[in-house]
Amino acid sequence: MPSKWLWIVNFVCGFVIAAVFVGDPIGDQAIGNIVLLVTFFIALISTLTWFAFQSACALWLRRLVPVAMFIVALVGVFTLRIEKLTGNLVPTFVSRWSPSPDQLLEKPSTTDSTADLISTSNCDFPQFLGPNRSQQLNGIGLAHNWFTKAPRLVWRQEIGAGWSAFSAVNGYAITMEQRGELEMTTCYEIATGKMMWWHGENVRFTEVFGGIGPRATPTIHLGRVYSFGSQGRLMCLEGNTGQVIWQRNVLEDVGTTLTQEQDQITWGRSGSPLIVGNLVVVSGGGPSDGPHIGLIAYRAETGDEVWRSGSHQISYSSPCLATFFDTQQILIVNESSVTGNDPETGIELWNFEWPGNSNSNASISQPVPLSENRVLLSKAYGIGAQLIQIEREVQDDWSARLLWHNRRILKTKFTNVCVREPFVWGLSDGILECIDLTRGKRRWKKGRFGHGQMLMVDDLLLVQSEEGKITQVEANENRFVPLGELETVTGQTWNHLCLYGKYLLVRSDEQAACFELPTATGL
Repeated sequence: MPSKWLWIVNFVCGFVIAAVFVGDPIGDQAIGNIVLLVTFFIALISTLTWFAFQSACALWLRRLVPVAMFIVALVGVFTLRIEKLTGNLVPTFVSRWSPSPDQLLEKPSTTDSTADLISTSNCDFPQFLGPNRSQQLNGIGLAHNWFTKAPRLVWRQEIGAGWSAFSAVNGYAITMEQRGELEMTTCYEIATGKMMWWHGENVRFTEVFGGIGPRATPTIHLGRVYSFGSQGRLMCLEGNTGQVIWQRNVLEDVGTTLTQEQDQITWGRSGSPLIVGNLVVVSGGGPSDGPHIGLIAYRAETGDEVWRSGSHQISYSSPCLATFFDTQQILIVNESSVTGNDPETGIELWNFEWPGNSNSNASISQPVPLSENRVLLSKAYGIGAQLIQIEREVQDDWSARLLWHNRRILKTKFTNVCVREPFVWGLSDGILECIDLTRGKRRWKKGRFGHGQMLMVDDLLLVQSEEGKITQVEANENRFVPLGELETVTGQTWNHLCLYGKYLLVRSDEQAACFELPTATGL
C-alpha cells in the first residue's frame, strides 16, 4: 500500500499535468511541455523512492528495478543525441554517431550556368515575406478548392539545412543552406529545380534549440543578391554567377566577437537584408557590455558603411519599411524595443518598449504597419499582441502610445501575421486564430499547425504546418473554412513560403519543392 506522502505527491503531479493539458494556464505550449516533463520526473522519482525503500516487494526486486532504469537512462545519454527540437521543445533523438542530414549531401559540383536576375516580372518575390515584406500578395487568382483542382508537383529534392526561405526573380529562386562545413547561398531554376550556381563560406552554425544552418532570407535587387549569414557575414553576390562583389563582417564592424555574439544572440543572425534606395540595411548588435547598434547601413553598390543607428541589442526580426504622416521610416524590433528610424540618416525617430531577451524570450515576429499610423506587434512567451499609435506633434517630435494589449491572442513564435483590415490572422502558439484589430479580441481559433508559416494570397491563406503540410484556408473573419490540403516536404518547416506567380516554393531543413497551384481561370 503506497504511503500517504506518495499519494499526495502523485495527486499534485496529476493535477498539474491535467491543468496543463486541459486549461493551458501557462499560455505557452513549449513552457507547458517543460512543466510536464519536470512534473512527470518528480512523480517517477517519488514512486521509485517509495518502491525501493517502503514497498512490500522482495528486497532484490526493490534494488533491481531502480538500478535497471538508471542503466537504461545512462545508455541513452551516451548513445543518443538530440537531432532537433520542435517549436514546442519536443525532441527528435538519433544515434550519437549518426551524421546530420546536411552532412550526407554531396558538395555541389562547380557550375557554368548563369541566371538572369536583372530582368524582372510582376511575379517576382524578391525578398523576405514578399515584395513589400507584408506576407501578402494580391491579384494572383488562385482556385478556391484544392479538393477538385489539386496542386501539381513540379519537383522535389534534398536541400541543405537552415531556416532561410526562397526569394524569386525572373524564374530563379535564391536561398541559403548548410551543407557540411559550407554555409551556402544557392540559386535554383524554378521550372526544373536545377542548381544554377552556389557560393560557399567555411561557416557552420549549430545550436540544439535553434538547429543547424543559416536563418536569413536573401534579398534580390537590380541583378544582385544580398545574403546575411548566421555569424554576421553580409555578402553582395553577382546575380548571374554568384561571384562575390563585396562582403562585410558585421560582427567586426560593431566591435563584437563570435563568442560574445553566441552568448547574446544565441540562435544566430536571422534578420534579412533590407534595400532602401541605394542602401542595404541590416541589424547591428554589439558586445555584451555594449555599445549596441540597432541598425547599420551600407552602400549597396560598394559595401561602404553609411550610417549606424540606435543603442539597442538586436533581435531575430528583420527591418521593414513603413510610412507615417507621409514620412518613410525603417521599423525594427530590437531585443526589448521597437523603433522607427530615418532611412537616410538612421536617426531614431521614436521608441516603444517591447519586452524581450535575445537569449531567452526572443522577439522574432515582424512589426506590422497599418492604416491610420498604427503598428501591430505580436509575440509568444506570455506577451501576446499590442496595437500602438504613432504620433507626431511637430516636425521632429515623434512618439508611440499603446492602444490595446491582449496577452491571450496572437502568441506568434517563429511566424508572422497576415492582415486584411480590420482583421488579422496568425498562428497563435501553433493554432490558427482570427482577431478583430479594432478591439483586440478573438473572433475564432481553430486548427493545430504547430509553429509553421503563413502567406495570404488575395482572400486565401496558405498555412504550412511545422511538419510540412499546407492547408488552404479561406480568409474568413467568422469561421475556419479549410479548402484543401497538400503534403509538401519532409523535415521541419520553420522556413517561410515563397509564391512566384502560380508556383509555390517551399522548403524545410531537409527538402525543397515547387508546386504549381491551380488558378481560378485555369491558366
